[in-house]
Amino acid sequence: MLDDLQRQASHGLTLKSGTAMRYTVTRRLGLRYYEQGYDLPVELVAEQFDKHQITSAFHAVHEKLYGYCRRNEPVELASIWVSVELDLQVVKLPEVRPASGRPMPICFREAIFNGRSCETAVYDRDSLGSGSKLAGPAIVEQVDSTTVIPPGQKASVDRFGEGKGKGVRDESQYEDAKDRNKKHKY
Repeated sequence: MLDDLQRQASHGLTLKSGTAMRYTVTRRLGLRYYEQGYDLPVELVAEQFDKHQITSAFHAVHEKLYGYCRRNEPVELASIWVSVELDLQVVKLPEVRPASGRPMPICFREAIFNGRSCETAVYDRDSLGSGSKLAGPAIVEQVDSTTVIPPGQKASVDRFGEGKGKGVRDESQYEDAKDRNKKHKY
């Protein structure tokens, strides 16, 4: 049964990738004391299926987890697990182009922050390169999400295009956010 489960899982990985891939297989039995409600995973080592070794391994897992075991209690098999894992290697993220000057908003919009209306700069996410810096209040729009940068908070774009935020919790920032945006010439 374990061999069949392993074949099914590894075959699925081969079909999805189109090529045979290297994978790691872990086989576990879900064991528990007779009629107990919870089973514990016990990893099968090698191809040996010796009942006494498996039962001893279950007692060791139970004792490690709960601080005791009952060696005289019968142990039952509740489930069988086969895990097949691929090593996907280290992912190298592509770097985005550097920013070419100060980010330019595509428009301004009224937004409510902490119960107060603020004129808020709106940016197109695709126009922000690495090193771009924004001060809230600001809104960054893209096809699949919208990022809101409240007054008093800052955001920047790293070399991989990831947005990073940094906050300042000063309520006075909310009051003068509208004035601050009017003073900036974009």
